[in-house]
Amino acid sequence: DSLGIGDQRGDRLYGSYSWGGLKIGLAWDKSRIKAVPGGGDLSRRTVWSIPVSYRWGAHSIHAHYDRAGDDKVMPGDEKARMFAISYAYDFSRRTSAAVTYARINNSTNAAYNFFNGTTLGVSAAPFAGEDPRLWGVTLRHQF
Repeated sequence: DSLGIGDQRGDRLYGSYSWGGLKIGLAWDKSRIKAVPGGGDLSRRTVWSIPVSYRWGAHSIHAHYDRAGDDKVMPGDEKARMFAISYAYDFSRRTSAAVTYARINNSTNAAYNFFNGTTLGVSAAPFAGEDPRLWGVTLRHQF
């Protein structure tokens, strides 16, 4: 293809344990981009995540901590950490409201952003080393 990227591969493992209203998980993700034809890796990185949630009655709290390691091919410091926490209240089986706070701490050469940035009208990615933050309020009704 015109970008010179021929092989993108991602491997992911996830598991969780529930006990009463508490749920704790662990996820691991390894991604690789390889050059064409038969070239070496252009990028290779590993990420892990610890999601935790607790539900009691109509209330629930969800949080996760994620850590992206350095790219094993690119020089420099591309590590990043993300923390997010959310509180949700279910008014009924079909209607709920939530408030969310999330923050990404990018290292010197990292420019990670929230996956829904363009959905929220944010068209520009952060510069390397910038730390994006997100506050969200959600009202959901299922028809």
